[in-house]
Amino acid sequence: MRLYAHCVTAALLLAVVVGFRHPTAEVLRVRGLIIEDSTGRARVLLGAPVPQIGERARRDGGIGMIVLSESGNDRLAVGYYPSPQMGGRVSQRIASAVGFAINDSAGNERTGYGYLDNGRVVLGLDYPNGREAVSLVVYPDGFAGMMVGSSQGKGYERVGLGVSNAENRAFIKIANEANSDAPR
Repeated sequence: MRLYAHCVTAALLLAVVVGFRHPTAEVLRVRGLIIEDSTGRARVLLGAPVPQIGERARRDGGIGMIVLSESGNDRLAVGYYPSPQMGGRVSQRIASAVGFAINDSAGNERTGYGYLDNGRVVLGLDYPNGREAVSLVVYPDGFAGMMVGSSQGKGYERVGLGVSNAENRAFIKIANEANSDAPR
């Protein structure tokens, strides 16, 4: 019986080795993959959609790759990534996005680059409180610009620089908290 077990094990091992060398074994088809760290904790999720697991703090999906922190928070998302989390709450994007997002240790989005399904291309850098610090944008109507915003206030305190092909003009705007063009 022991000889039989050894022969079966050797045959299976040989089949696996030969199978991986065979040209048809170059493609592995799966819907999802979970990569664990040395303690058995899920740390990388790959999938279409990404696997839904209990160790992940969020329950929404995505198509691509999500890297998790030790506590299960999303740290990096690549592909069709989920809506942003800011201040511990998930907000809806204005359109679905493909690209990447990098989050802080609590899972709040801090930076990202993406193409949105409404035609916009955006690169954003966010303050820890979730407000946009610097944004570079290109819109499908021919507008391209950069905005630098304040981490506090009503949201109008910003400096903008842009070019509008539709309006055939370029502009620089400096606004205070009353959204006035005159800085204080």
